[in-house]
Amino acid sequence: MFNIYKENPYFEGWYIKQNNKFETISFIPSYHIVNNNKKYASLQVITNSKSYQIKYNYNQFSFNPKSMKIKIGDSYFNKKGCTINIKNDFVSINGKLRFTSITPPSYDVMGPFKHIPFMECKHSVFSMYHIVNGHLSINNRLIYFNNDVGYMEGDRGTSFPNQYTWTQYTGNNISIMISVANVPFLWTSFTGCICTIYINGKEYRIATYLGAKILNVSNNKITIQQNDLIIQAKLISGNSYPLKAPLNGNMSRIIHEMAKSTVNYKLIKNNNIIFDFISDNSSFESDGY
Repeated sequence: MFNIYKENPYFEGWYIKQNNKFETISFIPSYHIVNNNKKYASLQVITNSKSYQIKYNYNQFSFNPKSMKIKIGDSYFNKKGCTINIKNDFVSINGKLRFTSITPPSYDVMGPFKHIPFMECKHSVFSMYHIVNGHLSINNRLIYFNNDVGYMEGDRGTSFPNQYTWTQYTGNNISIMISVANVPFLWTSFTGCICTIYINGKEYRIATYLGAKILNVSNNKITIQQNDLIIQAKLISGNSYPLKAPLNGNMSRIIHEMAKSTVNYKLIKNNNIIFDFISDNSSFESDGY
């Protein structure tokens, strides 16, 4: 593996989520280049009931973009699984997880926007759905994953959007990711959306670059229409916990995420309901609305 060198400010991070029937755990490794070319790395963890951040020196981090192999401290991540070794005064996490049946989207979720070099934040999805096996120990509490499910995405750029609402759900042969955000562009800005849905081997893509229109967005609801498709996500309940987010490369902004929340998802095509269900195992995050 080798280190990546970018001009400052810059950040790049990965969101590696796994859930069983009762537990959701997401790991967020990232690296940052800020003023005066100062570099560091961090690893955040969010669970049903807590969030943690561990900061690392840059020489404790490496990343291979071709294989997506990430090393941060004594923890390792790639598309085939992860090995976790975290210990400080606040948290002890260790264990191994194996990922199989990785399911990337059919093409880049940014569409043509992936070619624009100066965007504030670019989003990636590496796996909409995969199988997770293994176990983790969090402060001596064992959590087992036995043919459970996972999801992987990432962000890179200079800063998170100043306004956004995002939700993600992965269940049995279904996965949903919806993101609506304010996007600075040249001398102005616009509100854009990306949504990708994987259900029983079929993918639906709803996005600004495909003509989607945002009918409603707030801190607890998203409604988007694209031709004869309407997707809606409505937050019902959940407890949020603080995470740090990049601002000009630096992890200086505080956001709040619900790792395990109750959300109603609905997809309608030609006035016919494809799905309408309530999940109590969804992630939901909103800031600025």
